Amino acid sequence: MKIQRKKGFTLVELIVAMMLFGILTASATAILVPTLHTFERANDMAELNVLLDDIANTLTNDLRRAAGITVANNGSEATINDYITYSIGTGEDEGLLVRNGRLVYDRRYYKGKTVEIQYRNWQNTAALDGDVNGPFYLRITIRYDTGPAAAGRDYAVRPMGM
Repeated sequence: MKIQRKKGFTLVELIVAMMLFGILTASATAILVPTLHTFERANDMAELNVLLDDIANTLTNDLRRAAGITVANNGSEATINDYITYSIGTGEDEGLLVRNGRLVYDRRYYKGKTVEIQYRNWQNTAALDGDVNGPFYLRITIRYDTGPAAAGRDYAVRPMGM
């Protein structure tokens, strides 16, 4: 009499296969999760640097063409040629860059970040106050709404008209 074998897997084979699949999945997760976090941090830094560069370009373009610059509020506000004023907003625009009382960028562009600007002397040792008579540094710092500074940079500015 011929013995007929049934096709399929035994319970032990299925359990071993499931354990191997679980180990492989856990290993892949352990490798991928830190990689995704690194990617997110790199993406955040890229966004911060774009915002930083955009603000710096906006400010330095006007500052470099200035014939006269007056700095006030402990180096955080500048009036260029007596008609353009750059400052940091207050009230609902608090922490956002403002030009002549209006936002420079749409609020959504900041994505939960605030801006600090400070005009500093050429030696970069103190904030400017009053009329600017030569080259100076512009310090721009981007902060998350909560927490420490996320990115910052100093830009050397040499106004052409001075």
